[in-house]
Amino acid sequence: MQALVNGAPVIMPWQKVDSIDGASLISLHRNDDWTILKTYDGLMVRCNSQWHICEIILPGRMHGRSNGLLGPNDNEPSNDQNLVDGRHNDQLNVLAEHWAVNGACRRNEAPDLTHRDDEHCQSYFQSSSSPLRLCFAQVRNFFFVQCFVFLIINHLAAH
Repeated sequence: MQALVNGAPVIMPWQKVDSIDGASLISLHRNDDWTILKTYDGLMVRCNSQWHICEIILPGRMHGRSNGLLGPNDNEPSNDQNLVDGRHNDQLNVLAEHWAVNGACRRNEAPDLTHRDDEHCQSYFQSSSSPLRLCFAQVRNFFFVQCFVFLIINHLAAH
């Protein structure tokens, strides 16, 4: 199996080793449908080729120091919808607009959504076989299903 590292093809498993102490700085390997990248400081990115999703696992020292669509990573559901600048928010449309991609970004290369895709995407948030199922106890999946539906409706209305 091959992957691209800095635009160059590499054969997996692959790793970049520190020339001084021989420690693995970055490693890349496959495990079933997952391609897994790990760094020396604890960051892990897993991408699933069957479900077409990626999972980013931050090291413990990043607890409460990172921010994203799932909130500030502090295990407090009450602030998961807040905006990046810290302003309180509890409205889905405001959150979706806040995370909208502007015209300065590259063209969206994702295929247009169809009804089948919508059902497939909803299974990410509701199916007991979902690769996200371990998150269901930590993240209120109903909120993300609603946000997803809101984004789909806006996407379809714009096109």
